[in-house]
Parts: sequence; C-alpha cells; structure tokens
Amino acid sequence: MTSSYSGDDMPSIDLLVGDVPASSPLQRLRAARVSHPAPLYAYLEMALWALILVSIVDHLHDPTGTTGSIVWVFTIGFHEVGHLICNPFGTLLMFLGGTIWQVLVWVLVGAWEWFGRRRVTSPLLLWALAGHSLLNAAVYIGDAQARSLPLLFGMNSSHHDWWNILSLTNLLDYDWLFALLTRILGVGIIVACALAGSYMAWVRPRTGVGKLSR
Repeated sequence: MTSSYSGDDMPSIDLLVGDVPASSPLQRLRAARVSHPAPLYAYLEMALWALILVSIVDHLHDPTGTTGSIVWVFTIGFHEVGHLICNPFGTLLMFLGGTIWQVLVWVLVGAWEWFGRRRVTSPLLLWALAGHSLLNAAVYIGDAQARSLPLLFGMNSSHHDWWNILSLTNLLDYDWLFALLTRILGVGIIVACALAGSYMAWVRPRTGVGKLSR
C-alpha cells in the first residue's frame, strides 16, 4: 500500500496485490488488512458494526426493549411532524406521512453527509438508524387489524395510522405481509450498512481519532 496525505490529513491509498493494483473489493480488503497503518482503529470500528448487528436481534426479539425504545425516542418526533408535512396532500398521505418521515429524515441527512461532506461512517450509521426505524414501523404495520398498540396523546384506535392506510386501500387483510416486507427491508439495510462500514474501516483507514473525516 502507498499513501499520501493532503492538508486535511486524509490519506489517498493505492492498494496492491503483489505488484498489481487491487481491483476487486475482496482483493482490496485483503491488501488493506496487511498494510493498514493503524489496524487497531479498524478493529474498533468493526466492533461497533458488530454491536449494531447484534442490535438487530434485540430489536426483533423484543420491539419494546432497549434497541426499540432508543430508536423510538430518535424517530417519534419526526413521525408526528411527518403527519403535519403531508396533511395538505390528502388523508392517505397524511396517515402515511408519519412512517415516511420517521425513515426519510435519516436517509436524507445520511445522503447529505455522504455526498455533501464526503463522510463515510456517519451516513452509514444514519442509514442503519433508518433501517431500525423500519423495524419499528413493521410492528405498527402488523398491528393494523388488532389495533392493540397504545397511541400517543390518548388517541383511540380509530386514529391508528396503518389501520386507516390499509383500510383506505382495501389491504387490511395483508397487514402481516406489509409488516414482513418492511421488516426484511429494515434488516437488509442495517446489515448492508454494517458490512459497508466494516469494509471501509480497512480500505479507507483511520489513522487516529480526528485524523480522518469519516
């Protein structure tokens, strides 16, 4: 590996396999593991992503447990604001707005971090949070027929977002299917972020805390 440093301490890395530039992602990873300038930081980042993968199990096992509750705190405000944002666009979108915005806000901020600020770790963390937000939404969707979940502000079950959404679209009998698909999408996003984060920890190495804007 050869690396050079610009004024902002961001390494430019050329990975080699023997004397040949690494071309495939797997080749780049193998080369980076051998020549990483500070592997301890890569292992610490991998530990973070492993913890995030474990959080999937906790969230699926008990949606009201530690992970689910933390995600709820981060997302419920945007959920409620989403209803207000989408209110002018009709009843269906008003009810959909809560779920849309509790996920979309993290996707958009992550996109700004990735494309606007050229960060790596922070957008992946934000997108992983969006995935967890989908897991929370899946619980709400799956409750559409039963309407057993307590609602905010003491609202009765007639205000259940997904009961209204699926009733308006004549799809109420399929609440379980929409919940399952949402859950699969959420897990897929989190796993993809964890794998990408672990990969980037090696191929775009951090050489110290604060040494690389990631």
